[in-house]
Amino acid sequence: MSACRTISWMCWNRGNRPAWLGGSKRLPAARRSRPYAAKLSATAGLAPYRWSLLARAPQGIHLEADGRIIGKPLAKPGVYVLNVRVKDSAGSLDVRRLTLRIKP
Repeated sequence: MSACRTISWMCWNRGNRPAWLGGSKRLPAARRSRPYAAKLSATAGLAPYRWSLLARAPQGIHLEADGRIIGKPLAKPGVYVLNVRVKDSAGSLDVRRLTLRIKP
C-alpha cells in the first residue's frame, strides 16, 4: 500500500462557522484496484472533528469519521468530485468540494 498523505486545511470559528484557509482542493491521485489512503485534517474550532460525505464516493472509496479516506477504488478512471463536510464538537460545520483522480 502507498504511504498515506495528509491534506491539511486550517479551520477557525468565525461566529459559529469554521472557515477554510489554504490547502489543496485536489486529493492525491488513486490507482484503480490498488489500496488508497489519504487523511483530512482541520485545526482550530473545537476538536474532535467529524468528517462525512454529502454524496456517494466513487465505488471502493470510503471517508471515515476521523478524516481518513481509504479503500481500493473500483470506479472507472476519471476525475470525481467529493463534497466533504467537517463538523466540530460545538456543532460548527463547513463543506469543501474536493477532487479525486483515479488512474488506470
